[in-house]
Amino acid sequence: MSHLFSSQFWQKIIVDTERNALTDGWAVIQILIFYLVLRVIINRVLLRVIRRITEKGIASAEHRARVTTLEDIAWSTANVILVIVFGIMLLRALGVDITPLLTTAGIAGLAIGLGSQKLFQDTISGFLLISENQFVVGEYVTIGAVTGLVAEVGMRTTWIREDNGKLTIIANGSITQVTNHSRGPLVSWIDVGLAAGCDMAAAMETMAQCCKAIYEQHPDNFQEAPTVQGVISIDSSKIVIRVAVNAPLAALTTAQSLVRTEIYSTLQQKGFAIA
Repeated sequence: MSHLFSSQFWQKIIVDTERNALTDGWAVIQILIFYLVLRVIINRVLLRVIRRITEKGIASAEHRARVTTLEDIAWSTANVILVIVFGIMLLRALGVDITPLLTTAGIAGLAIGLGSQKLFQDTISGFLLISENQFVVGEYVTIGAVTGLVAEVGMRTTWIREDNGKLTIIANGSITQVTNHSRGPLVSWIDVGLAAGCDMAAAMETMAQCCKAIYEQHPDNFQEAPTVQGVISIDSSKIVIRVAVNAPLAALTTAQSLVRTEIYSTLQQKGFAIA
């Protein structure tokens, strides 16, 4: 015990403490500098990647808002991971035994990962759906066996309002194929049946005039003038002539009704028998 009262002992303690403080302090400074530099790099890379992906989408106010949300989520996630990793590095630099901590965290992380695997899958799928701008609220889509208007797009689920009024909620991780009916005009066909033996050339000419007149009277309901495609079938009882109707989704039903009503009415006035 006598050595505790010697000047050499305390001098050695002071020197060792100063040396350890300098060594640990320099290690901590290096780790902090590395953390700050990596933080800036990751931030710039994430922003560039997300914006490059979303440049392929439609530049709407809602889409820009979703891009901002994705940037915030991606940066928050990356920052949490950085803090955890560099926190562990700091503890090790300070001489703290982190083995029990890592063991406990590993077991807890495994249990949480197994329990929330579907949640992570849905969230990642939602992130990709939003970033790729596959559809937005208000568009008419088909997802699997469900067809309707998109009511809500979240990070985990997508809500579809079907034509019959039902609200169907789909997990984003279950979405493997999407048909978006709202991107660009829709083309539908109207088949007109005429009695066998009629003058096909005269009938098609009359129908073409009807299509032109309808487009001139109601241009807002069409993407372009309806066109007569020609005869698609002939049998002993009737001749079927097809008309293509090119219209926006919101006006498609109205456009079909206008074309069908005008063509049938005009053909009957011209003496063509409808089959």
